Amino acid sequence: MTEENILLPLLSVLFSTILIYGPKLYNQTNKIIYLIITLISTNALVYVIYRMFYNKYSVVVTTLCGKIIPTIILTLLGFFVVKDEKVTKIKLLGLVVIILGMIMVVADV
Repeated sequence: MTEENILLPLLSVLFSTILIYGPKLYNQTNKIIYLIITLISTNALVYVIYRMFYNKYSVVVTTLCGKIIPTIILTLLGFFVVKDEKVTKIKLLGLVVIILGMIMVVADV
């Protein structure tokens, strides 16, 4: 396994997290730097996804790295670090179900 094969999923998670959270930061602070960072990360994410398909990653891995894992990261950050959302039993149950579903999909591949 080469360094690129390890680095691509991590970069996909990082750039996708910035892509999801950047516009929210811009709306909260009204600083243009967040939009610039979001645009740069979006372009980098397109290249990373291209490289993932070039290296024959499956669509499931690309989807998990591009959408599911960043959403889980941002949810956990919202619950425990930023504390902008109230933690309820239903939200925690939903998070656990999403994580279990992700594990089941990865185990099946």
